[in-house]
Amino acid sequence: MSKKYTNKSQVLKNADDNSTSHTTFEGLLSFLANHRPATWLGENVDEMDKVTSENRCHMIDKLGEIGYVVDTQVVHSSVHVAATARRRTWIIALQCNVLGLEVDEARSILKDMIKYIPSLQVKQLPLKDFLLNDKDKYVSEAFENAVKVHAQSSAESPASEAKWKNDLTDLLRKKHMSWRKCRAPKAVAEGRWFSTLPARDRM
Repeated sequence: MSKKYTNKSQVLKNADDNSTSHTTFEGLLSFLANHRPATWLGENVDEMDKVTSENRCHMIDKLGEIGYVVDTQVVHSSVHVAATARRRTWIIALQCNVLGLEVDEARSILKDMIKYIPSLQVKQLPLKDFLLNDKDKYVSEAFENAVKVHAQSSAESPASEAKWKNDLTDLLRKKHMSWRKCRAPKAVAEGRWFSTLPARDRM
């Protein structure tokens, strides 16, 4: 479920032309009903951990109809290695019939699993540990492709250029910021990847 649709209380229940959440969820239900995995682990926006969420209630009810008992927990990625502050709800479901569990037994097991999550916290690794070496073959190919794409898309109509500059100027004015504070640091601007960015992204 996209973060921008969490204000729609029944986005999982009702089809919406602007969101694929309903279709995706129905597809998930069909897969789980047909294949009946003993456990299912999913993740979604942090709204799905709120007991007042209609989307959360709908998810639990529909999964319950096909034999699953569900529990959720918001996890902060930054304390589980990932170099981000993103909050996500992790969803754990147990298939009672497949596991031979009563509903209360399954709920008890889920609570124990949720309690175990904090013990999995680890020290955050430096961002550079997630990056490929600049001489890596994949990185080199990606750079060459970026150069080609930039060459093909660099031509921009005067009207289009004027529009994004005016829009950006209006935004900066509202934020009480100046163009000078939006310039990329010298070390970034001198990097080879910087030259492949569109003009508006280099500002």
